[in-house]
Amino acid sequence: MVFKNKKYFWLTVLMILMIFVSASCKKEEEVIKESKERTESTEDKKENKKEVGSKKKENTVSKKPHIILEEVHDGNFDMENYRYLYTMSSVHFKLREEDKEFESLRNALNEYNDMVDIRFKEIKEELEEYSQNDKDSEYPATTRYIETKSYVMRADEDIVSILNYEIEEQGIRHPIETRTSYNFDTKTGEQIELKDMVKDREAFLNLLDEMSEKDYKELEITKPSTYLNDFNQGDFTGLTWTANAEGVTFYFDTYALGNYEEGTQMITVYFDDAKDIFEPKYISKEKDYVFPILHSDMTLRLDVDNDGERDMVYVNNIYEEPDETGEKYTVGSVVVRGVDTLEFEGFGSESYIVKKDGKYYMYHFTAEEGDINVLYKIDLDTLNKNEKEYRLLSLSRNSLYKENEEDGGSYKILEETLTDPDSFIMETTFDLLSTVTGEREWSIGKSGYPREKDDAYKIIDRVVLRTKSDISCKEVDTDGNINGDAIIPAESYILFIKSDAKEYMDVRIIDKKYVEDKEWDGMDNKYFSLKDYTLLDYDGDCYRISVDFGDNEWMGTVDGVDIEELFEGILFVG
Repeated sequence: MVFKNKKYFWLTVLMILMIFVSASCKKEEEVIKESKERTESTEDKKENKKEVGSKKKENTVSKKPHIILEEVHDGNFDMENYRYLYTMSSVHFKLREEDKEFESLRNALNEYNDMVDIRFKEIKEELEEYSQNDKDSEYPATTRYIETKSYVMRADEDIVSILNYEIEEQGIRHPIETRTSYNFDTKTGEQIELKDMVKDREAFLNLLDEMSEKDYKELEITKPSTYLNDFNQGDFTGLTWTANAEGVTFYFDTYALGNYEEGTQMITVYFDDAKDIFEPKYISKEKDYVFPILHSDMTLRLDVDNDGERDMVYVNNIYEEPDETGEKYTVGSVVVRGVDTLEFEGFGSESYIVKKDGKYYMYHFTAEEGDINVLYKIDLDTLNKNEKEYRLLSLSRNSLYKENEEDGGSYKILEETLTDPDSFIMETTFDLLSTVTGEREWSIGKSGYPREKDDAYKIIDRVVLRTKSDISCKEVDTDGNINGDAIIPAESYILFIKSDAKEYMDVRIIDKKYVEDKEWDGMDNKYFSLKDYTLLDYDGDCYRISVDFGDNEWMGTVDGVDIEELFEGILFVG
């Protein structure tokens, strides 16, 4: 994925000698100044304000778990030849909720995470041995890598269903691609087998064959029932499958049902077509829901126009022709509904099926030229995208959750998932005292449009400034209420905490021991970096600095004084 290149800016500064992470050069032209104008209706705005005033995040108890993906990256960088000998990534599953509500599920996820760590420790030892031998070779091989991408297909009060997509490059002609799935009972934490979901095995296999014929009738592939009857004595164990709000999807890797040219197959059996076949407790009870649709592999059939017939829906990537190395690059995507198509230009994208108030939409996140992230809301009935673009919005991805520079440049990334239409975290980048990234909670509102649930963005970049003189400001509490006037003394180190991305930045004063002085190559000015990431989780009183931009869309002033005269360490990226 390429949605979060902007946030790799800080990671690059700290790990430039070990990790190739591009420092994004983007600047928001119209930050979130028009975000309220992009809300779909006045009625929805009133509903939004009610939620902001009443929501207490720390006390929220929900029937739905919210899964956060913790990507664990590692590698060995050869400084002499300036290349990676190997790279690897795995994924841990975390819960946003910290109370005891999902204790059994949390324990099950922790056990899974421990298993992943053991496996990847063994893989790292093998890659280390291989790479050291390769390093001394007269003809070094291609960088080896193993990469994991995880998708949460469903997370509600009954089931948490996760798909892992693993790609391994071993220097052979084609990378090895495998998929595995993990399905947990939300209440007990126990793993669910397909035989727990399916009551009538034969009827299920017949429906699976029917859907395979509809989706892949042009391919010469084996019937899924034939393959499944021969797999593990036909007892449904060891298979890759997930559940979403519409049904159960099977994943057949390359060579399972056909030859290499036939590729992979993903086939869904829908709950509405087989209510008596599935265990009722695992059939989705949600009227409004959201789940990912995988590009170039997954075909869904949804009644998008309410005519009683299912319409074919899928998303394909658009690639450039392979160059002399045989590599191909994503240059766009195309959304297909029946015979109609809608194309987008961009370097990467991800999509989600949204059902809201009985209608089907698609959330299509795409990274466009200029490193601009745009969220398009598509009406799947008319295949029209929203006229109002949601620029610089993407699912939150904390680019540097933890690092260990002494261990070959390992680092972790926290990635938000989108499974609950009433609660998900998106981020944006804006220019206010510096170029910063902030995140806040959103929900899917009327007509499928996203709407804010928080008044302010929580800053997730490690931005620290030093004051050159006393700064007049306001003191505010955790709810944003102003307690009175205040002064930030000169020579103070201030850490960004919250902002409305338009007019103010809430900061806290921190001790110099938490700050590291930095200098950017080729630049004379100094900037500062936060050493202790836990300080970003601060939720107490702050100092509010109000910024007036006037006709200057970048720098702005505080009490009529240019910010460059008041603060040291300002960095604008653009």
